Amino acid sequence: MPASTLPPPSARGPAVRATLIALALLVPPCVWLARSFPSLIFEDDAYFYLQIAWNVATGHGSSFDGLHVTNGYHLLWSGLLVPLAWSCHVLGLGKLGLVAAATATAIVMAVLSVWSAFDDPYERMLGLTFFVLCGLTMESVVLTALLLVAVRALRRELRLTPLSFGVVCALVPLARIDFSFVVPTLALLLGRAEGAASPRPRLALVAVLGTCAGLGIQLGLEQLLFGSWSSVSSAYKTDLARARGGLALLTLNLGSTGNRLRLLALAVLALLAARPARDRAPGAARTALLALGVIMAPVVVHLFLSELRDWYVMASLLLALLLASRGGAPLRLRRATCAGLSLMLLGASAAYLVLMRHDMVRTARFIEEARRVLSPTDRIYQVDGSGFTGFLLNATVVNGDGLVNSWDYRRRLRADALQGYLTELGATHVITNEPTRDRTLVDHHGVRVESGMATLVLDTGETRHPHARFRLYALGTPREPASEGTAHADER
Repeated sequence: MPASTLPPPSARGPAVRATLIALALLVPPCVWLARSFPSLIFEDDAYFYLQIAWNVATGHGSSFDGLHVTNGYHLLWSGLLVPLAWSCHVLGLGKLGLVAAATATAIVMAVLSVWSAFDDPYERMLGLTFFVLCGLTMESVVLTALLLVAVRALRRELRLTPLSFGVVCALVPLARIDFSFVVPTLALLLGRAEGAASPRPRLALVAVLGTCAGLGIQLGLEQLLFGSWSSVSSAYKTDLARARGGLALLTLNLGSTGNRLRLLALAVLALLAARPARDRAPGAARTALLALGVIMAPVVVHLFLSELRDWYVMASLLLALLLASRGGAPLRLRRATCAGLSLMLLGASAAYLVLMRHDMVRTARFIEEARRVLSPTDRIYQVDGSGFTGFLLNATVVNGDGLVNSWDYRRRLRADALQGYLTELGATHVITNEPTRDRTLVDHHGVRVESGMATLVLDTGETRHPHARFRLYALGTPREPASEGTAHADER
C-alpha cells in the first residue's frame, strides 16, 4: 500500500495499536472457526484459495487436488497467499498456520484501509464490520482496499502520482475482473462534472489506461499460463447464468437472510450518501446518484446472474459508506446509522453462530475422524463443499462441481459425459453433503453412485444447515452399514 494511502503520521500510532488489537482479537477465533462448517468467516471458496496456494507453494502446481491443473481463482489474492503458504510450509506451521497468516494479512489490510479512509469511530467500526463479515479471507479484501484508495484519489483526498494511481487501477482487474469498470467510470463522471479545468479528466485518462493495462495483464497471464482467456470458475458461473439466470436466481438470492441484511445495509448507506449537502455545486446531486449507481451495479448484476455471495457485496458496501461519510447527512444521523447497522450485522452473526454451533461441532469431529480413517493415497470425489474437506483432510479431494477443476473436466461436465470418471480417477471414496434421493448418493452429469455401490464410513448426523451433513462413503463391495454409534463421529 503506498505511503500516501496510510493514515497521516499523527494517526499512525493509534492505527498500529488498532491493528494489533484486531489481530489479537480476531486471528485466534478465525483459526478455530476454520476447522468447522459453516463457520461464518470461511466460505467454501476461501478453502479453495488456501489449498491451491498450498499446492503451488509445495511444488504441486496450480491445482486444488494435486491432480488437475486449474485456473479457477483470481490472480492477485492467490499471488499474495502463495508466499504465505510457502513460509508456513518451510517453518512447519502447517495449514492452520496458513489460515492464521492469511487472516492476519486480511486484517492488516482491512484495519489500515478503514483507519485511513474514515475519521469517525462509528464509521470505522462499521467499515471493519463489513470487512470481517463479508468475506475476510477472500479476494474482496484486496479489491476493496484498492477501490478505496482509487476513489479517495479521485476525490483528491490522496495525492498519488499518475504512475501510482495507474498501478492501483491496473491491480483492480487482477483482484476481480468484474469490478474493472468502476474506477474509470467514476473518474469520467467526476471529471465531466467539474469540467476541463479540473485535473480529474487527466486522472480519468490514467484510470482508463491503467485499467486496460491491468486487463491486458490478466488476460495475458491466463492465456500464457493456462491457454485460456478466462478462468474455469468464470466459465462455470457463465453456465449457471445461462441455465438459471434471471428471476430464478433473484428469488434464490433474496431468499437468503444474510443477503437481505447486506442489501438492506447497502440501501441504507445509498440513501444516506444521496442526501444532498447545502453547499454542493449545481449538478452535484446528479453526479452523486450516478456514482452510487456505478458502485451498486456489480451487486445488481450478481443478483440476477449468479448466486450472490457475501464477498460480492463487500466493495460496494465500503464505497457506499465512503460516499455517505462525505455526503450531506448530519454527523449525528451518520453515527446513528453506522451504530445501528453494526449492531444489526454483529447481532445477526452472533445469532447465526449460536444456531449453527452443533453443526460446527459435528463437522469438526467429522474432519478429525475422517483424518484417522483416510490415508494420503485415498482419492475422494465430492460435488459440493469440497473446499472445506479438500483443505483439511489428508486425502486427495477432487472438486466435482467444476469450479476449481480442469477445463477438460468442464467440457465433459457440460456434455454430461462423466461416465467412468470415478474409475479413471481411481476414486476410493465419495463425500456428500446434501440429502440423498432414494438410493442415489451421487448423480452428477454422468457420475452416478447408488447406495449399493458404497459403504457408509462416517456421517455427521442431523444438522441444521442443509449442506453441513457430510457423509463419507467407501466405494466398492458394500459391507454391513456402520451402526449409528460408529457412523456418527460426534456422538462417540
